[in-house]
Amino acid sequence: MPLNEDRDAIIEVLQFTGKLFDLLISRFDEPDLSLFQNAWNETRPVLDQHISLLGSVTSESNPVWAAIQKVGLTGNNLKMKLHYLAKAASGGWRKKLLDLLNKFLGSLAGGLPGVEPIKELKEWLEEQIGEDSDPDSGIISTYNSQPRSYFQEKV
Repeated sequence: MPLNEDRDAIIEVLQFTGKLFDLLISRFDEPDLSLFQNAWNETRPVLDQHISLLGSVTSESNPVWAAIQKVGLTGNNLKMKLHYLAKAASGGWRKKLLDLLNKFLGSLAGGLPGVEPIKELKEWLEEQIGEDSDPDSGIISTYNSQPRSYFQEKV
């Protein structure tokens, strides 16, 4: 995929991540609800800043883009990651999705300083929600309601 498509695909995953956090955090009871919501309120602006930063990349010579390329979030590597993330999201497989999202955010954190708080909040959230045995209809609905061009399964 060319730069614009790769960039927009990463942005789509990050936008979905924000919606996923909203969904999963809303399911908690107190005091977990307040604790996670307060942490998310501090972390959400970090996510928004990185979405804006990526959106501003218009050239492969941009140092941000060079960092993204070095961590394997472009081209065929990105296509493969998008496919499996989308497969887990569209199937509602919460544990699988969060595990794959952890890998994706880990790669992103390796290239962009400041992504770590997003990844860490996801890890804490994952610890609290536990295993899944059935597809999560809320995740499926969240994924299906999000406009996307690149964050989807490849057939």
